[in-house]
Amino acid sequence: MSLIKFEVKKEHLMLLKNLEWSMTDTNHILSINDRDNDDADDIILTPFGGAELMLDIGEIIYGSQDIDIQVIGLLEEDEVVNIDDAEKMGLSVYTDEQVTEMTELFLGLATALDICLYRQAFEVGHYKTRYHLRDWKKYEPKK
Repeated sequence: MSLIKFEVKKEHLMLLKNLEWSMTDTNHILSINDRDNDDADDIILTPFGGAELMLDIGEIIYGSQDIDIQVIGLLEEDEVVNIDDAEKMGLSVYTDEQVTEMTELFLGLATALDICLYRQAFEVGHYKTRYHLRDWKKYEPKK
């Protein structure tokens, strides 16, 4: 039997807290995927309600703030821009490492939710189960 191990991080819980849900006409619960507005018939949204996944995740994890893009080496020294303005200019506001971390967190979100719902607790920590079971057990990893 194969053993599955997973670490629920505080960032997973932050993302889960900000998920938006909707009910379909056939009574299926799913992450919100569209919303009417005045400018268009439908806007495709991320599961967090915004229009761009990495910006939404970044805002939840790192907070909404002005970013000194010069640190990433894209603009003139001391030039500070808003995240939305930088994205409109086609500039990446996150480092490659941050994008990798945000992507990994997002890809693990379903597993983190499964653990939290099965255990009926939203707690950070290390969990394991057998590949075909959902009985997640919390454990302390060996150092």
